[in-house]
Amino acid sequence: RLAADDTGAQRAFAALANNLATDLRSAPQALPPEATALMLQLAQQARRAWARVGGWLEVERADYQLARCHAHAGQGDEALRHAQACLQGCLDHGADAFERFFAHEALLHAHRARQDPVAESDALTAMREMLGVIDDEASRSFAAEVLRQSVARGA
Repeated sequence: RLAADDTGAQRAFAALANNLATDLRSAPQALPPEATALMLQLAQQARRAWARVGGWLEVERADYQLARCHAHAGQGDEALRHAQACLQGCLDHGADAFERFFAHEALLHAHRARQDPVAESDALTAMREMLGVIDDEASRSFAAEVLRQSVARGA
């Protein structure tokens, strides 16, 4: 068991597991089954670790990661469950528009994995709404690029 009394080590582990899951999810080529399994395992380990040593924001972002990883693996129902948890965390804690934008992005990918074009369209609409109220210019620009890429991938 990882340094149960060392919060710093547990936070570092959570961040590392999350980053490795992101790297696998973002690979330019299709993942072999064992790499997909590793990606999901890393995202799950990060979520468990953040639940122990993080705040609501880290847990919400870990749910985002799990949603994206499950969607990437073609597991739409699991992706949807984690995307809904991500959005619920945002709503429960009064998250800003930037966080809610990415919760809706997680929903978009989950709905794509589930092949639900109506719900996918709803998620895109919500992303556009959130984009319009992101205050910080750099964050809004980043989110706009994510939206552009999301639309391009769905076309």
